[in-house]
Amino acid sequence: MIPQVYLHDAPYMPQANRRYAELVAEDRELRLHGYEVYRFGAAELVDLNLARQWLSAFLSRLAA
Repeated sequence: MIPQVYLHDAPYMPQANRRYAELVAEDRELRLHGYEVYRFGAAELVDLNLARQWLSAFLSRLAA
């Protein structure tokens, strides 16, 4: 399933579909090598103060 963010501009976007396929393939490779992957969207990090709060809370939860 392609996340909605890749589909908001047009019903079919071959470039976005290819890029998404590349991202999920890399995700699988990292997981096969024992890494956990946490993705962040650029929109989550636009406001520096909110991003710091959000990331701090996220990392605290991750460490728990």
